[in-house]
Amino acid sequence: MKKLVLIVALVGMLWIFWQQRSVVKNPEQDIVRSQEYMHEISMVSYTPTGTIKQMINAHSWEFIPLEKKSNVIEPHVIVYKPNGDIWDIKAQSAYAWQESLQDKVEQVDLIDQVVMQRACNSKYTPTKITSNAIAYYPLQEKITSESQVNLEQPDLYISGVGMIGYLDKHWIKLNERTTTIHDQHTINSKELEFDDNNGTALYKNNVTVKNNDSSLQSDALKIVRDGSNSNKIKTMIAYGSPAIYTKEGDSIEGPILTYDMTHETLHTQRSTVTLQPKQER
Repeated sequence: MKKLVLIVALVGMLWIFWQQRSVVKNPEQDIVRSQEYMHEISMVSYTPTGTIKQMINAHSWEFIPLEKKSNVIEPHVIVYKPNGDIWDIKAQSAYAWQESLQDKVEQVDLIDQVVMQRACNSKYTPTKITSNAIAYYPLQEKITSESQVNLEQPDLYISGVGMIGYLDKHWIKLNERTTTIHDQHTINSKELEFDDNNGTALYKNNVTVKNNDSSLQSDALKIVRDGSNSNKIKTMIAYGSPAIYTKEGDSIEGPILTYDMTHETLHTQRSTVTLQPKQER
């Protein structure tokens, strides 16, 4: 009889243990499945003084804790900067990297049909940046890309491959194969630093400039705009060994050539040449 009771007790203990074991979950499975999902979201964040800092809209937002990122479909972000800039950012999708939903987003990988636009204000011209992929770092005001990037302003179009830029400084560098169409000039170079704050553009490595009747070759070229919203070129400064300006078969060479487009004059280290308009034939 005692043996029978012992066997029944042992069987009961095994059954209880098995039931407890069957309800224990794999912690990693819990993390993977524990996703926060929001549909047709709209969020507004404010500065400490109560002004709007940014507005976020999206078709959907799905946070994955194990990967510490959110999958966002059709993100649309409007960022209000302290200096008065308003940036409108859109893409077909994005990855937002963050430790948790309560933490700040450290990086946003914008993917497919990315458009970043700055509205016109009293100080700056409207700007549009497009690409198929841009990484945006909100805390650093930084944007980067390894893809082709296009930048547009009135009477100005720039394209190149590979980019780093800072929205708060209005500065962008394109790393390869840059082409610029500016004020009836076509400019090609390997690299370009575009400084909208100071109204300058610096082209480096194998720079060529072509117009209807003239061309310019140099190792580097600095363009200074006239400061108006029209984006007119005020001065071109070419550096080379030598820099060469050619018009209607005539050439002017020098280590530094300064082209004053306001007065249609070309300055070398030794002389100033007045450039005549193209003669009709």
